[in-house]
Amino acid sequence: HVVGVLSAFDLKFNKLEEEYRHLNQAKEALALAVTADPRLGNAMNELDGLKSTWTELSRVWQALFELRDQPWAAVLPRKTQQTLHALIDSLKTLPNRLRQYASYEHLLATLKGLAASTPLLAGLKSEAFKERHWKLLQKQLHQTQEGVRGSLLPSTGHPTNESILLTMNHVTQGEMGLEQFLRHMQDEWQDCRLELVVYQNKCRLVKGWDNLFTKLKEHLNSLHGMRHSPFYRVWTQLYGAHIDITPILLLVTDICGGRRNMGRKVDCIE
Repeated sequence: HVVGVLSAFDLKFNKLEEEYRHLNQAKEALALAVTADPRLGNAMNELDGLKSTWTELSRVWQALFELRDQPWAAVLPRKTQQTLHALIDSLKTLPNRLRQYASYEHLLATLKGLAASTPLLAGLKSEAFKERHWKLLQKQLHQTQEGVRGSLLPSTGHPTNESILLTMNHVTQGEMGLEQFLRHMQDEWQDCRLELVVYQNKCRLVKGWDNLFTKLKEHLNSLHGMRHSPFYRVWTQLYGAHIDITPILLLVTDICGGRRNMGRKVDCIE
């Protein structure tokens, strides 16, 4: 579009140049003084510089538009960053006379801003980013879901949108941290096996009570600390009481504590 506008001005300048030449020829025919005016020539030189600059910049803008319009499923953050850096390098190879224009500086700043914020895309592509996060992002950016995914690349270059994306990444990583912690705790207790030893050929006693109680205490303290996490509220809203396994661990502690005391009494009696 810009190149088309500049071409239209080029036609007008050529017409003015032709009229100016005819005017000078008429003055010479009438033996009138011909005064040289460099303004038109200077303007045409400036226009040539702008056309050359925008011809080169248009190729870069086109590549950026193609990068922006690709489907979200096809977006690869690392490849996107490499493409942006390649476009930046291509701009830096332009002649100095083309790099003096504001249009060049604007495009270069845009590419650098996008390249610096592309790590945010990696967070949006991670498994921590759930469907509920997309809906929240849609609301904050005031766009439809497809519109959000289709405009994430230009959005990363906007200070306000970049702040929103940074906050969303922080939230999703925090929630994922809680999820992984609970999953690890669940797996650890599911895989827990009690080792029984024969006691005087009369009964079997559990070996390693102290280690078991140490683990219970650590997990109870961790669960208590998790309640103070800013991401805990989201989990309670999603899963309600099912997330709180503290009563279960307390019950296990009471049961195991009673049996451990019974074992100690047996030792004392013997």
